[in-house]
Formats: sequence, C-alpha cells, structure tokens
Amino acid sequence: MPSIRRKRYAFQPGDIVVYDHERFSVVGMHNYGKSIVIKGGGKKMDINTKKVKLVKYGKGLQFAPQFLPTLSDGVSLGGVR
Repeated sequence: MPSIRRKRYAFQPGDIVVYDHERFSVVGMHNYGKSIVIKGGGKKMDINTKKVKLVKYGKGLQFAPQFLPTLSDGVSLGGVR
C-alpha cells in the first residue's frame, strides 16, 4: 500500500539551506521527512535534516515590507494638515 503524506514537511523543494558552510537548493525529501535531497554544483546529495539550516523559504506566500515615504522625502499630503 502506498504511503499518503498527511503533513507538510519542514523543508520543501525550492528552499535554500546551508550545509557544511555552503548554500544548496532542496530538491526533495526522503524517509518521511527525515532526510532531504539537496543539489549543488551539478550533484545531488541525501542529507539528514538535523545537519542543515533553512536560509530562505522557496515557495508559497512571501511578504515583504512596503516602502512608505516620509515627509522628509518631499512627499506632499495633498492639503492635509
């Protein structure tokens, strides 16, 4: 019987991780989320998730702070005092 994934793993394809002081891209998961497949330099490696650190979440919703101009930037409030 095939296994059905019922939870979202901590690492997903497209995430950027640090392993051995180098950055790699996550390609996939193994062993019910206990190890990940990373790609870097043209080769793929299977690594335990305890040995890597997440640097950047690769996919999904990402929110960046919006730039709000201040009055010192020369922005007029349009007659509001």
